[in-house]
Amino acid sequence: MFGIFKSVDLQPEEFAAQLKEENGTVIDCRTADEVAGGIWPEAKHCDWLSGGFAQKVDSLNRDASYFLYCRSGNRSKAGAGLMKQMGFKKVYNIGAFGDIAHLI
Repeated sequence: MFGIFKSVDLQPEEFAAQLKEENGTVIDCRTADEVAGGIWPEAKHCDWLSGGFAQKVDSLNRDASYFLYCRSGNRSKAGAGLMKQMGFKKVYNIGAFGDIAHLI
């Protein structure tokens, strides 16, 4: 299922610049246990594995910018691809939380 959606991937430095420029929303796709170890400031938690990801993001503005991450980048890539399929225009996979945590 992860491979059927296409998304745009950003490197950590690209993410930092793009987030600042677009004033987007960061979405954490990890489980609650993973989030307990740290989260991007003001990130929206939408656990990909909970089964309710699509319902959680469905009410979001499809014209806004969204930056998704998870533990390894796989769930965020799938989530970003699903959001693109749902009609979101500016969705980016920023990969693993460990790769961006130093930017906080």
